[in-house]
Amino acid sequence: MFANAPDASIEQLQAALRARWWQATRAVMVLLSLHGLPAAQIADLLGYDPGTVRRWIGRFNRLGVAGLADRPRPGRPRRDGRRSVSPRCWLGRDHGRSPGCGGT
Repeated sequence: MFANAPDASIEQLQAALRARWWQATRAVMVLLSLHGLPAAQIADLLGYDPGTVRRWIGRFNRLGVAGLADRPRPGRPRRDGRRSVSPRCWLGRDHGRSPGCGGT
């Protein structure tokens, strides 16, 4: 499976390279496919399963650049969009300095 894109989509893909890392990785997958690399080779280069690469290329072919974004997830969203507990806290490296980790 290879990606198909008009020139306008290629410009949008290049802009997506400056997005969050996971969206940029998906854009790289599609751009490499546009340059003729097979999904298995892209997966090997980026450290992903070939099925994952084919899935993102397929979503791009169906939905364009918008298909590279995360879909809404089920369940209630977090209240403030941040983690409720710092990773440093649950790793025991915070020593009570952060809110929610025994600190103020």
